[in-house]
Amino acid sequence: MKNLEENKKRALQAYKAAKMEYAATITKDNTKGDFEKFKAFVDAKKACMLLGVII
Repeated sequence: MKNLEENKKRALQAYKAAKMEYAATITKDNTKGDFEKFKAFVDAKKACMLLGVII
């Protein structure tokens, strides 16, 4: 269980970091942001969901 909790914690940290990086690419002129950052954000969100992390 300890390993699972560590994985959840790391996944949540990665999600938050990816979210901030993606949000930083969104501007008034470019409302969609950077696609590569978006993919990283979605992958981090998926990892959280698979581990059962509540976002």
